[in-house]
Amino acid sequence: MSASLSLVFGLLLAAGPDSAAVPNPVPSPEVASLRAWLEASKTQTEALDQKIKVLERLHENDLEDAAAAAKAAVRLQANASGLWIRSADTAYAIRFRGIVRSGAAWDLVDENDKTLDQFQNTTVRFGFDGILGKALEFKINSDWSKGSVALQDAYLDIKYAPGLKARIGKFQVPLEWERFVSPSDLLFYDRALPAQIGPNRDVGAQLFGAFASDRVQYAVGVFNGGADASNLNNDANDDKDLYGRIWTLPLKGVSEYVDGLGIGFAANAGFHANSTPSGYKVTSGNSFFSWKAADTVDGIGYRFAPQAQWTFGPFLAYGEWIQSVQEIKRGITVVATDSIGKSSTNKGVVYRYNKTTLGVFNQDLSVSAWQAALSWVITGEDANVAGVSPRHPFNPTTGDVGAFEISARVSGLSVDDKAFTNANFADSTVSARSVLTYGAALNWHLIKGSRLQIGFERTDFNDGALVDPSAAIKVVRDRKSENQLFVVASTSF
Repeated sequence: MSASLSLVFGLLLAAGPDSAAVPNPVPSPEVASLRAWLEASKTQTEALDQKIKVLERLHENDLEDAAAAAKAAVRLQANASGLWIRSADTAYAIRFRGIVRSGAAWDLVDENDKTLDQFQNTTVRFGFDGILGKALEFKINSDWSKGSVALQDAYLDIKYAPGLKARIGKFQVPLEWERFVSPSDLLFYDRALPAQIGPNRDVGAQLFGAFASDRVQYAVGVFNGGADASNLNNDANDDKDLYGRIWTLPLKGVSEYVDGLGIGFAANAGFHANSTPSGYKVTSGNSFFSWKAADTVDGIGYRFAPQAQWTFGPFLAYGEWIQSVQEIKRGITVVATDSIGKSSTNKGVVYRYNKTTLGVFNQDLSVSAWQAALSWVITGEDANVAGVSPRHPFNPTTGDVGAFEISARVSGLSVDDKAFTNANFADSTVSARSVLTYGAALNWHLIKGSRLQIGFERTDFNDGALVDPSAAIKVVRDRKSENQLFVVASTSF
């Protein structure tokens, strides 16, 4: 304590007003020591300031490096729209997607055991799509449901402008309406009968886009071309098919009651040859019409398809009609004519008294199909052909049950009567002239993209069977109706 007081007293004497009267005062040892300490402290402070500045700059560098790393970092995102891997600026991305649709179907009145009751995976698909820079997109999709891998989609999109894009590769042709509905979003066990006419996928190129605030959407393209309901990977001749489709929302913005009204028209035309004309099936997978073995496609073919859709809150309605006209070449056919004896000596005896050879013959023949469907989401969510998003997704813990939707549908298909005349392109004893399918379904949407379905569809046939297949004279009757009960579980991501 006395040393500190002495030091302070010495400093006061050294700095006091009378100090100037003392020439060249000699500082005390304590003052000299303090001055040395102050000088050392100043040096250390300057060194510390310099270190702080260096550390601050290093920290700034770290922040800049972290920002650059974050900008270049790959982001992983998983949600109902798929599993995404994206660049931070979203200029590059890849999304893995899949669909699994599995169920069972039974014919409740299968008198002749013609329908196979079975469990099956109706759809198993896996693929990915992505973004390359700001102007390129791509998609690759494969189907595994038949026990082997088949290519569904493989194409590249080039975006020139918001209303102008180009697509090249294998993809869905712009024609039949329900072909654009994902399998996981189908209201019934399978697509309706118009899908038996509209080709599925083909290889080609198209221009497409939307304008007028998406009120008008269009697509026009050139494809290899093929038979009804075909899914093609290559061509059978040098000729190509031209496709075009336009879809409009003509009353969008007028009123909530008509905002969801969509009207469209699609068509295609091309020369087809060197291929077998398509047969047709019902939703059970059973064939109900087939051409004769000698028949081939040979000539101009075209299809046209008006289509419409309306949504309003929980209600959805849609319908379409499609016709396919194709020039079919009939090969050489031998037709035998039977006669029954009527005299007392030969009464009831069957004679095959005439055989006629029918030569090569071409005929324009048409096949048309239509459907109309209604749907109501009874839990109140908005109806959508792309699937319902439950307001309260299924969760047993919270008691949420998802969304429920009931649907009804009627669909028909008719083959040109000329196919069954003396030209003998088809045989009415084994092929029906027309079919009518109608039914209802309940869809339980657990979460967006995942649902359980149960439903029933009945199909009635016109012709297509024999009273007695073993009889010499063939008497045609209507094929027995099918009554299909189905249960399906599906999920997609």
